[in-house]
Amino acid sequence: MAKRGKIYYRWIFCILICLLLAGCKSGTLEETKGENTKKDYLIEGEIIKEEPISQETKSESLEETSMPAEVSEINTQEEIEEEEDMVYRQLSLIAQNRQMWLEDYESLGYIVHYAVTDLDQNGRYEIVISGMGGTGLYTTSRIFEVNESLDGIRECITDFLEGSEPDLVEEVWERYLDENFLPHYVVEDITRNGMYGAFLATMELVMEEGKISTNYLAGKETIAGETQEDDYTLIFTDSEGNVISEEEYNNIVSEYFAGYEREEKKIGWQDVTELKESTKEIILQLEQSFFTL
Repeated sequence: MAKRGKIYYRWIFCILICLLLAGCKSGTLEETKGENTKKDYLIEGEIIKEEPISQETKSESLEETSMPAEVSEINTQEEIEEEEDMVYRQLSLIAQNRQMWLEDYESLGYIVHYAVTDLDQNGRYEIVISGMGGTGLYTTSRIFEVNESLDGIRECITDFLEGSEPDLVEEVWERYLDENFLPHYVVEDITRNGMYGAFLATMELVMEEGKISTNYLAGKETIAGETQEDDYTLIFTDSEGNVISEEEYNNIVSEYFAGYEREEKKIGWQDVTELKESTKEIILQLEQSFFTL
């Protein structure tokens, strides 16, 4: 009986040990399972939480990127419209005041042209009317600029000498920009001397504050014989009238404007005899001249 009792207690003890071990394992599994579930939930939470934030940030980023572009496009369009309006306004003023620059234009010569320019690049346009006449190929020009209040035009002051004004009617002008971006133009004046002789003067032309001034740079004189077939002589002179070589003469302009930025400027000359009568038609013709610039 004693031995059977010991065996009985051993069985009970083993059963209790097994039950305890089973309970611990189950608790561990549940705890582990709970941790995994919690971890999975956190990962999903992060995904759910991060995705809207990422999309919102991306959306805001796109808005921030696109806004300056839209504003820039609007500003550019406004600037274009303002510029077009300014061009039309000034051309209208020139057309409405045509009696000033067309006054006695026949006296300028037998070939008369006009063009819209902006010689000093100040944003206010000029109307240049220039004619050539006589056997000596004398040029006469008048230049009018839109005034500062943009309600009329006024004639520019020039230092042109009668009988030796520069020949302005050239399709392309050579110009040089100084450090202040003020244009300095190279213009020429050719006059005949007798039947076959001629003199070519090279000058600098500058417009500032409504005044146009010239500066004589060099000259080339052609002395011909009694007939066109005879030999002729070329004499080159500097601004002081000193005789120089042909090579020195050819280098005078480049040396004088050394350090300046060189450009070529197109001028939209039109025949004044083809000018229309109505203001609206003249504005269109002035536009054709202006947009050649």
